[in-house]
Amino acid sequence: MPKFLLKISEDPIEFEAPNAEGFLDAWKSVFPWEVTDNNEFMRMAARSACDWSGKPIRFDNISSFANDMIQNNMLEEVRDVQS
Repeated sequence: MPKFLLKISEDPIEFEAPNAEGFLDAWKSVFPWEVTDNNEFMRMAARSACDWSGKPIRFDNISSFANDMIQNNMLEEVRDVQS
């Protein structure tokens, strides 16, 4: 399974997921507040990512969000982990 780094703080979050869109669940796992609505979480996370990077981040859907995170060097695939 692919391995990714989510670089949203001084300490990147390493996670495994079938694709880059798994970053949202990884981010939720370390988020300090409980947010049950995915759209609300994406909006809050996009705002944080925008503040962190200084770049616009789309959050209309998870695919756009992941692509912007990759383009802004905040999300990257680091290697393929063998099962």
